[in-house]
Amino acid sequence: MKRRFSHSPLGGLALAALGLPLALVSSGGCQTQTVPTAVRALERSGRVSFLCLGAPGVGTTPALPFERCSGTRFETPESYAVANGATTQPHLYALVTQTTRGEVAVVDMSTKVDAVLDSNPRVPGANFLPIGAQPVDIASTNGSMAAFVGVAEPGREGIFALAAKDIRVCDTCAPKSLSSWPACALPGAPGEMLVVYDPKNDADEVRARCDDATFTKPRDPEPDGAGGYLVDLTQEGLGRPKLVVTIPDHGALAVIDAQTLFDVEREADGTPKKDPATGEPVYVHAPGSWKACPIDRWVPLTVDLPVQSPPAPPPTGAACIAPPVTPPAPAQAYDARPAGITLSEKRLFVGDLDAPVVHVLDMKTPCEPIERDPLLPTSLREPSRVVTTSQLAASPTLAGSLDRFLYAVDDLDGSVMVFDIAEDATSRRPITRPHPEWTPGQAPDRVEFGVPVQDLVIIERDNPLPIPSTGVAPEGVRCNPDPDLTVCTSTATSCDPETLYRTSGTYETGAGPTRMRGAFAYVVLGTGQIAIVDIDDYDAFCRAPTRYTYLYGCPPPGAPAGLADEEALASSGEVSCNVVVPHTPRSANYMRTSERTGQNQPGLSGFPLLYNNQGTLQSTFDLDAPLLRATVPAPKDASEAIPAVHFTLAVGGTLRVIDQKTGLTTNSGDLEHTVAMNLEDPRAQSTSQTFTITYEGALPGFAGKAARLDLTGGPVASLSDAASRFCDSGVLGQRAWEEILASEGDANAAANAKSLADYVQIGSNIPAEDDVHWKSPETQGVCTFQQCKATFGPAELPRQARDITIVEAYQDRLELGASRGGAAPEVIECCFPTLVGFNVRVGGQWAVTGNASGFMHHVISAPEGAGTTPLGACRNSCDPTLARQNGRVRAAPHGVVLKDGDPLAFINPFFRMAINDPAPDNEFDAVPDDKSTTADDARAAAINAPPRDTFFQFATQGSFRPLILNLASATTEIQPQAISFVPSTGELAITDGSLEGLILLSASRLDITRQYY
Repeated sequence: MKRRFSHSPLGGLALAALGLPLALVSSGGCQTQTVPTAVRALERSGRVSFLCLGAPGVGTTPALPFERCSGTRFETPESYAVANGATTQPHLYALVTQTTRGEVAVVDMSTKVDAVLDSNPRVPGANFLPIGAQPVDIASTNGSMAAFVGVAEPGREGIFALAAKDIRVCDTCAPKSLSSWPACALPGAPGEMLVVYDPKNDADEVRARCDDATFTKPRDPEPDGAGGYLVDLTQEGLGRPKLVVTIPDHGALAVIDAQTLFDVEREADGTPKKDPATGEPVYVHAPGSWKACPIDRWVPLTVDLPVQSPPAPPPTGAACIAPPVTPPAPAQAYDARPAGITLSEKRLFVGDLDAPVVHVLDMKTPCEPIERDPLLPTSLREPSRVVTTSQLAASPTLAGSLDRFLYAVDDLDGSVMVFDIAEDATSRRPITRPHPEWTPGQAPDRVEFGVPVQDLVIIERDNPLPIPSTGVAPEGVRCNPDPDLTVCTSTATSCDPETLYRTSGTYETGAGPTRMRGAFAYVVLGTGQIAIVDIDDYDAFCRAPTRYTYLYGCPPPGAPAGLADEEALASSGEVSCNVVVPHTPRSANYMRTSERTGQNQPGLSGFPLLYNNQGTLQSTFDLDAPLLRATVPAPKDASEAIPAVHFTLAVGGTLRVIDQKTGLTTNSGDLEHTVAMNLEDPRAQSTSQTFTITYEGALPGFAGKAARLDLTGGPVASLSDAASRFCDSGVLGQRAWEEILASEGDANAAANAKSLADYVQIGSNIPAEDDVHWKSPETQGVCTFQQCKATFGPAELPRQARDITIVEAYQDRLELGASRGGAAPEVIECCFPTLVGFNVRVGGQWAVTGNASGFMHHVISAPEGAGTTPLGACRNSCDPTLARQNGRVRAAPHGVVLKDGDPLAFINPFFRMAINDPAPDNEFDAVPDDKSTTADDARAAAINAPPRDTFFQFATQGSFRPLILNLASATTEIQPQAISFVPSTGELAITDGSLEGLILLSASRLDITRQYY
C-alpha cells in the first residue's frame, strides 16, 4: 500500500494536518515524542470500474475481456513474468474515483505489494490520475480498452476518456495531467452512466454514428506516430460503444459516441497530428478545447402517469369495519430527474428523484431508445405519498425460468421495492408478499432494514457439483428433498443430481444459510453493513421441515409435487417452509434447535409462569387455576395428519412435544403452561422479548394523561381528552363487543358484552381533607371526604367504584355507563371535581403486552360510510393483513381445549394459545386482595375469574436474524458509496466515501478478502 506524503513550507501544525508524524518539543528540554498517524492513499472514494490488461512490463499489454482476469494475486507485479517465462498473466485493475481530489486511483488487484499505483513516482506519496473536479461516475468498456469518467465541476461538466494503455506507471512518460485525456463538455452535470454497444450487422460491420447509413469493417490497429497505437474501441469486436449518460438537470438521457472521444486530428496526408511538446497524438476532444460531447441521441424523459383509482377496501364484516381508503397522490405534472440506471435484456430502467416512476426504455440498440409505460413506485402504507427512486438493480433471467426482477431504492426512507419485469408481467407496481398477515410488522410491499439502503447489486451464480459417476457438473440444478430420489454417492452408477445439494447430517455442507446458489441481492446499508436478500435460491426446497404441515406454512410455492406424503423428507429439518422466501432478507442461521445448529428455533427461554395479583409466583402447576395452553392443530384438510414431532415447543434449547389432545407439554413428567410458536414465517419472530398476560390489565399509553370527566352535565356521561386517541390505543366499548359477540352467534350478546367492555379506572386521589372543595356549596349534601374515601379508596389501593364501564369509544372521548362498583354519577363527580388521571382496562379478559411489541390491536376510528357504526367510533379493522394484531384473550371454560381458529383461540404474530378459567371452587388467591373489594371477589367468583392483575409471564428466544455482513467492525469511519460485482474474481467491490478506500468481499464465503486504503 502506498503512502501519500507532501512537501510543505509550513511548520509542525501544517505537517500534522497533512497526516505526517509530528515532533512535540517540550519548552524545557530537547526531548521529542513521535506521534504516529496513519496516512492513507485512497480517500473519499466514490465509484469504481474495472479493466483487465495484459501483464505490465512485458512488451505491449493488450486490453482483454474481463473474464480473462482471475483472482490470482502475485507477490510483485514483475515476479510472475519471470516465473512463467514468456507467458503473460493478465492483471485486473480497479479504477476508483476520488471525489474530493478530482482524481482516479488505479489499484492493481493482481498484486500483493504496492497495489495502489503511483502515477508519478518522482513525487513522494501516491499520485493518481488527475481528471476534472467532482467525479460522479465511471464506466469501462467490456473489452477493457477504455474507461470514462463523468465530472460535475460547475462550468466544466463533462466526460474524461481514459485509455487503458495510459493508466499504468510509465517511467519514461511525462506525469499525467488534465490535458492528458480526451474530454468533452456536457450540457449539464452528468449522473450515472453505462457503456452499451451499437451492434454489428451481419457482415461484422459497424456504423460510426447513429444516423450513418454506411457500415464499415473495424480498421486494423493504427500506429499513433509515437510508438504506440491509436485507441479504436471497435477492435473489442462487440460493436460501436456508446455512453448512455443521465443529465438530471435536463430530465434527459444522452447517448454519446464513445469512440469519437478518441478520434485524433490528422495531417493532410491522413497521418495523426502530434503535439510538438510531447509527441503524443492531438485528440479532437482535447480537454483544453472542451468541445461539446458527440451526442448521438438526446432522449427527454417523459412522466406519463395513468389515472389512478383508489384501492379497493377490504371487505366489511359484521364485527369489523373497512379502514378508510386513502386516495392516491393527486394528479399533477412532474418533471423527470433521472437517477440510477440499469440495463436488463435490452431494456433500460431509469430511476427518478422527482417523479413517481421508473422509466422503461426499449433499447435494442442505443441508437433506437423508445420510452415505454413506466413502472409505478407506490406505498401501500402511505398511498398518498409520492414515491421516488434512486438506485436500481436488475436481475438476469433466472435459471430455469423467464422471471426477472428490478430492485429500486425508495429515495425517502431507503427501503427497497421489487418489480416484476418479466415479459409476461401483469403489474407495474411493487410486488407484495403473499402472506403479509404473518409478518404485520413489515411493510407488505417493501424490503426494509431499519436503515437506508445506499446501493445494491444483484448476482446470479452457481457452484455446481460433479456427478460422481460421470464427473459432469450440470448448472442450475435445484436441490430436491424427495426421499424417493436416488442419492448420488461415490459408488452410484446413476443418480439424481438434485440430491448433491442436500444438507449433510453434520450441517457442514449442502443447503445452508451461507452456501448460496442462485440469485441474490447484496444491499449496502448506510451503516457500513451488507444485507443479503433472497431472490431465487436453488436450495430453497431443501431448507424445510422433514414433513409438510400448515403449522410451518407448507407447502412453499412452487414445491415439487408429491412431497406432502407420509415419508420424511431429506431436508434440513428446519421449522418452517419459509426459511427462504423470495424478496425477503436471508436468514443467518438454520431455523432449528440442535447441538450442531444451535438454539435458533423460535421458542421460550423458560416455561410460562403464573403470578397472583401481588406478584407472587404460583410455584405449583394447578389444573384448577387459570391455565395457559396451546391451541391444538385444526388443519383445513381433515385428511392432513399432524405428526407429533411437528407439534413442538423449544424451551431453553430443548424441544418439547406438545400433546395434540391437551395443548400442554411436560417437564420431567410434570405438566407446564404452554404456548405454540407461529412458524409459518420465522421473520415474524423479529426479536426476543418478554410477554406479560394480565387479567383485566391496563392498556398502555394513558399514564400521565388527564381528562375531563362529565357524568351528569351532558346528554351522555363522558370522559374527554383529544390527546389520548382512544381508538389508536385499542379501546373497545360495550357496543363494539355486542357486535363481536352477535357475529359469533351469541344469543346473549347484549348482556355478555357488558362484562367484556373496557372500563375507565379513575387514577386520581380525592382532594385532601382540608381542601376548600369540601366546604363549597356544590359539595354540600352530595359527598363528604369520609364518604369519598370509603367509596373509592386511595389511588394506590383503588376500589371498584373507580371503575366505569365504557359504552362507546371514540378517538377523542369515551361514552360511559355505570360504575362497576355501584357509585352514583353525582357522587363520582363530587369526589373528583377536577381533571382526572385515569387508566383504561380490558373488561373480563386478559391483556397481552410485549416489552418490545407492546399491546397489539387492529382498532381504528370508523370512517364515513361505515354502515350503522357511528362516525369515529372505535371498531376492529377488517383489513386481513392485520388479522394477527391481537392483544386480548377471552378465557375459555375450565378444562376446554381449543383448536386453531376457534372464536376464543388467541393468535398474534408470535404465538397462539388459549387461557382456561379456574375451576369453580378455585382457591387460587390465597393472599388477601388489598386491591379489590368484597364486590370484586363476589364478581370474580360469579364469573369464575381470577382477581384483577393476576398474570402469566414468559420470554421468547430464537428470533430470526438476517444475514448481515459488517464492513465497519474495526471502525465507525465508513460511508459506503457504491457496490459492484467482479465476476472474474467472484468478489463484491464496495467503495467508501470516508477512510476505508476500496473493500473486496467474497460473494461465496461472505468475508472480506482484501482492502485498499
